[in-house]
Amino acid sequence: MTTADSRWNENAMVERMSSSRGRRYPPEFWAFFDSAVLPRIGDAPAIADLGCGPGLLLQDLALRLPGATLLGVDVSDAMLANAQALEFSGGAPSFEQHDLNDAPYPVENASLDLCVTASVTCFLDNPLVLFAEVRRTLRPGGVYLLYDWRRQTLADYIENRGGLDADPALMGVQPYHNRFTVDEWRWLLAESGFELVGEAHPRISHVALASVPR
Repeated sequence: MTTADSRWNENAMVERMSSSRGRRYPPEFWAFFDSAVLPRIGDAPAIADLGCGPGLLLQDLALRLPGATLLGVDVSDAMLANAQALEFSGGAPSFEQHDLNDAPYPVENASLDLCVTASVTCFLDNPLVLFAEVRRTLRPGGVYLLYDWRRQTLADYIENRGGLDADPALMGVQPYHNRFTVDEWRWLLAESGFELVGEAHPRISHVALASVPR
């Protein structure tokens, strides 16, 4: 979907996501990961980052879990090219190109200890498709970590993004970023057969929900 529109231009999105890395995954995110996720997945988990984007979260996971087997899945050529060019501690992840709107995903049944989606589920046509695929691919006892935008008032959203003049693409993606409330994320997970085992708000704009299949 390469386009001159900076909302969806793949190369522009890679640059935007890379430049905001520290803000996107602050210490509060990793504190939640260490307390709610890590004790459930062991030292050498199989992890998939669904909608892995430019691969930055996978790179951080490789540093924290050198024994992990990592998989990144994304639809974007530019995102995958950036991810594959990164340096990883230990073995490099494997990557698959796939649209998360379409099931099945290129992941085997009951093969993963952890599935992660970060700021991607809100963009999907139907998040229930993703949740069903997460259930299919998780092993018994596996964890799903959803880290995504939560609905805010328009004024709060604009202020938190740096004001009306901060980003020309801001208003174009706002409907996606403000799509679901925290209660609606919880409801969607419950309707998909997940039990919530942890919740945090690492950023004012985001919620992190750790859940396991019931």
